[in-house]
Amino acid sequence: MGLQIALYSQAEVWDFFVFADSSRTSLLSGEMFISVITENSNGIRRFLFISSIFFAFGIFQRVNSKVLAVLFIVLNSYHYLFYDAPVPWLYFWFPLVVFACFDFYLPSVFALFKNARKELSYSPPAWPRELLVIWFVFIYAAAGISKIFPIEKLWISGGAVQDVMYNRYLDSILHYVFQRPLFDYSEPNSFFVFGSVIAVASELACLLMLLTERWNHRIYFLIMLLYFVLLLIGVSGFAIFAFILGIALLKRGVFDRLQTRLIKTGVQT
Repeated sequence: MGLQIALYSQAEVWDFFVFADSSRTSLLSGEMFISVITENSNGIRRFLFISSIFFAFGIFQRVNSKVLAVLFIVLNSYHYLFYDAPVPWLYFWFPLVVFACFDFYLPSVFALFKNARKELSYSPPAWPRELLVIWFVFIYAAAGISKIFPIEKLWISGGAVQDVMYNRYLDSILHYVFQRPLFDYSEPNSFFVFGSVIAVASELACLLMLLTERWNHRIYFLIMLLYFVLLLIGVSGFAIFAFILGIALLKRGVFDRLQTRLIKTGVQT
C-alpha cells in the first residue's frame, strides 16, 4: 500500500487538479482551506511520497502511520470531492486510519534501521484485519446494490457494459489482439446482459464474507477475474487497489506464519 501511494502521489493528474476549475466545495470546506491546499499541493505531495516510502519499509512506523493518514486524507478530501477521480482515496483512506490507530508490528521488521525492528512477543488482535474485510465488503456490496437500484434504470440490462465495450474498444486489449470486434458492439446482445449479471452477483457475494471466511478466497478470485475482464475491454486502474485491500481476506494463519518468518529474518539480520 505504501509503494502504491508513493506512485500515486507522483501521478501527472495532480497537475491538472491544481489548474482545473470546479464549483464544488471541500468536505473540510472553507475558501481558506481550499486555497491552502491548492497553493501547497506540490509540497504536500512530496511529504506524502516520503511518508509512504517510510510506511512501506516500516520506518518510524508508530508516528509515520498517523502522518501518512492525515496527509492522504487532507489532500484527497479536497481533490476527490472536486473531481471524483482519485480512485485510491476510496480504497485506502479507511485502512490508513486503522493503521494509524493500531500499532502494527509486522512492517517494523522491514525497517532499514536495526533499532527500529521489534520482536513481537504476543499475538496481535484480529479486529484490525476484520475492519479491513468489512471495508472491502462495503465497497463492493455498495457497488452491487447501486447497480440494482433504481429499478427504472436497471444496470443489469447490459446497457452499461455495452457502452464501455463500444466506447473503449480502440483502447482495449481485445482490439490489439484480434484487430476487429468479436461481434457488433453497437447492437444489444445477450453477452452484455450476462456480463452485467455476473458482475453484480460477484459484488453482492461479498456480503457472505460478513458471515464466514469459508468463501473469502473464491469471492476474491471472482472480483479479480472481473477486473481482468474489464482490463481486456479497456478499463484499467481498479485491479491493483482491489488486490492490495484484498490481502486482508487471507486467513489468519497465513499472517501468523508470515509474521513468524519475518520476525526471525529481522532478528537474524
